[in-house]
Amino acid sequence: MSVVAVYNPMDEVTARALLAALETEGIRAELRQFHNPWEISWLEGRPWGEILVLEEDAEAAQQTIKDFLASDVSSDDEGKTS
Repeated sequence: MSVVAVYNPMDEVTARALLAALETEGIRAELRQFHNPWEISWLEGRPWGEILVLEEDAEAAQQTIKDFLASDVSSDDEGKTS
């Protein structure tokens, strides 16, 4: 069984939220952190880490991540008035 990276989040909060979304869909995922805890990688434009899944789950994981990120953006707009 091979493991593949399906997403490189810019921060730990996003990484943990995506991990939870994947687990909700029954997709086992792991996080790999790229930097030291005291670094702020997004200030330097580097990803915080990567989300890894089994190769056979990669397509479903990518779709789950895409849907989650799309719903997160649209929910940011809810409740705002212009």
